[in-house]
Amino acid sequence: MGLLDKYKKSKAIFEKKIDNENKKFDYSDFTTEEKLLLIELEQKAAYTGKLLRENLKDLALVFKEAQEIFVNNKNCNFSTWYTNLGFKKDFVYLCLERYNLALKFRDNSIYNFPDRAIRDLKKLNEMDEEDFIIEILDDEPIERLKEYRNITFLSKMSIEDEKKQILLLRNMLKDKRTQESNDS
Repeated sequence: MGLLDKYKKSKAIFEKKIDNENKKFDYSDFTTEEKLLLIELEQKAAYTGKLLRENLKDLALVFKEAQEIFVNNKNCNFSTWYTNLGFKKDFVYLCLERYNLALKFRDNSIYNFPDRAIRDLKKLNEMDEEDFIIEILDDEPIERLKEYRNITFLSKMSIEDEKKQILLLRNMLKDKRTQESNDS
């Protein structure tokens, strides 16, 4: 299947999803012509965003493969290579971190997370908090990471204190799940 065929196939699948979603934006203050144009632009933006996330996955894999080649070749420099292609260090290493986290936790939704969330997950991973990461990924990950970030930022705590806060957050998540299962 060629690239154009993949494009057409993914566009058709994604357009079906867009048509079935409830619109969240209120277009009632616009003229009919403006409303139709804005809805079309909304669909294009959503489609392009979806393609961007899919391409981010592919790009992360490209960087990972290239990095492995450069590690084995002492004559060349990985950073020179990706800089020559026009990529910035921060972007490349966030792609690599997304790849590593998605692979480790078997969760491709990680590719959709904002950069700040990837940095938080990386920090937690470096602190050997894998169980906590799994709990976060199972329950509104972006919200849980914001809670974690707010707690650690406000108190500027040591790693030991941060681990205590992680334990508190884990207990809150368990209590929430227990309450939800009791309500069901």
